[in-house]
Amino acid sequence: MKIYLALTYGLLLALTFLPVRELYRNIPDDNSYFFRNNQIGGGDFIAFYLAGKMFEQNRANLYNLAEQQQFRTKTLGVLTQQLGGELPFVYPAPVALFASVFSRAPFWTAYFLWMLFGFSVSVAALAALVHGLSLMRSAPWPLLISAVTGFIPFSLNAVMGGQVVTFGIVILSTTFLALRRGSFFLAGMLFSLSYYKPPLFVLLLIILLFSC
Repeated sequence: MKIYLALTYGLLLALTFLPVRELYRNIPDDNSYFFRNNQIGGGDFIAFYLAGKMFEQNRANLYNLAEQQQFRTKTLGVLTQQLGGELPFVYPAPVALFASVFSRAPFWTAYFLWMLFGFSVSVAALAALVHGLSLMRSAPWPLLISAVTGFIPFSLNAVMGGQVVTFGIVILSTTFLALRRGSFFLAGMLFSLSYYKPPLFVLLLIILLFSC
């Protein structure tokens, strides 16, 4: 049993180490918004970073796509051509407000702070959910944390990809905990925050409407 557990830990740690190493190898030495492999720096984060800056500097035109494009070109300069397309910001204003806190820092500093915050809050929310569902009786904490960090769609695509999946994880975790305790009004309040990206939650919303 200990051998299988050690192999599991080794695999999960390897899956965590590989994307971190790849990220470290591609961080540029200058102030470019792109990795050394010419991929967009931080994945989706650059869109949130620019939206945060625009929220601070030109809030009235935040949802004016032409103004967004002009602001993006002004900020990125010649690097705009490397985007390979548009990066419109279509999230609710609170997301831009949240991003504006990070956009006050230089891009790469903001990116790492964004990752750290997203990872920490996501793991904390999942840990609270696991504890609330009494799953700790069947699995040790180190294994659960390793499983989360070693899950490539989460660590690489979501966290390192600069996505706002953190919001979804926190919303779902707290909603399920509220439902488990019978706090349906609180669950509804928490789940209403899912409006930041409705397509991700529409199926669950239908299920909850028929089951609660």
